[in-house]
Amino acid sequence: WIAHREDHHPDLALGYSRCTVRFNTHDVGGISVSDFHCAGAVDALQKA
Repeated sequence: WIAHREDHHPDLALGYSRCTVRFNTHDVGGISVSDFHCAGAVDALQKA
């Protein structure tokens, strides 16, 4: 729901006992403020 709310969708990689979530803004060629915001929201979910 984070991605839908922010209209900013991550790359996901699933493996044995792990899920990697990566945010990157292709338009700016790197990491944007929105990427940091979304990553922080994902980190908060992990700690909950």
